[in-house]
Amino acid sequence: MLFFRKLLRLPGAIELGKSDCDALPSRDFTPDCEGYTWEDWHKDVKEKYPIKYFFAETASDFIKYKLWFPIYKPIDKTKYWLISHIIPNKRYHMLDLRQPNNEYEIDIYRYGWCDVPEKMLFAMFNLLDQFVKHELPQYYCPPEEEIELKSQRDTYLEILEIHKWWTYDRKIEYKAFSDIRSEWSELHRARDPKAKELWDKMHVMEAAFENKTDEMISRLMKIRRNLWT
Repeated sequence: MLFFRKLLRLPGAIELGKSDCDALPSRDFTPDCEGYTWEDWHKDVKEKYPIKYFFAETASDFIKYKLWFPIYKPIDKTKYWLISHIIPNKRYHMLDLRQPNNEYEIDIYRYGWCDVPEKMLFAMFNLLDQFVKHELPQYYCPPEEEIELKSQRDTYLEILEIHKWWTYDRKIEYKAFSDIRSEWSELHRARDPKAKELWDKMHVMEAAFENKTDEMISRLMKIRRNLWT
């Protein structure tokens, strides 16, 4: 374990004169790597410092993997399970689909039955909203002058634009559509001939609204791998 490795410190590759760096490659991960490797280091220090190597590496690994981990891991796993189920903001495995009330009366969902298309929509944009509120402040947005980081800046601005559409622009678009629908409903009840014209306009707006939603879902999917800090 770390205590034994610090107490019985073994020389690194630089001290052994085998390399100009102690950060060595490993043939276990890169079979065709060249130069001095961790496998070579273990072989050399085991031959030159057999007693120190036994306590710092062999005995340490035995205690860690054969004695300590079998006791510690079940306890740690149980602790993590309890935290993840009891503490509300640690329930990472639970996805809250609820939507806030709003004056535009769109996407209001608090509980109960919800069709799959809406569930998918709410899930994706709730996750985006969580990211923007809790993680984006740690995300570095390079200035325009840093040309080499242009893609990172573009991603940052794209995140903000998609989030703005979901939290504001989408509601404004829906309000315009809802107003036309209400106007059509009144004209339809009054058997006004203008209702037919509004009917056609209403369906054009509805199609544009749904197409815009599909477009933003597609844009969100293109940057999903960048939603981490």
